[in-house]
Amino acid sequence: MENVILRTICTRDCYSKTMFLNNLSETEKKAFLTLAKEFILVDGVLSPEEEELVRIMKAEMGISEGFPEGEKSHQELFSLFNSRKSRISALIEMEGLGYANMEYHVQEKEFIKEMAETFGITADELDTIDEWVVRQVALLYEAHELWS
Repeated sequence: MENVILRTICTRDCYSKTMFLNNLSETEKKAFLTLAKEFILVDGVLSPEEEELVRIMKAEMGISEGFPEGEKSHQELFSLFNSRKSRISALIEMEGLGYANMEYHVQEKEFIKEMAETFGITADELDTIDEWVVRQVALLYEAHELWS
């Protein structure tokens, strides 16, 4: 299964212009990157897949760093997302990070849940986002298989 995600990451690298991070303002991008770094460490493990995906996201957003570690709380970072579109975009991308190593841990799910609740996203909407991300990963894998 890890090969599926690695292939998806490669596919994402090729199609980064069509993903959702471009919906974020510069401040939202910094907030997202800061949250993403915390998110991938919430289970205590930084997998090579997660590390590579963060590298790709930085390149996609055109930024090298987020806010300094510990400068802002989760709530302060969450409050920097100013529109429903940017909030949903951030959730979609964070869920993608959760699936990067095919081990979507309980702690990662709790992080996403906290984020969604702060954003005013219902549990049903979050379930829909999760289902969409899973389908997207599968479709990216299928596309990669066609290219190979």
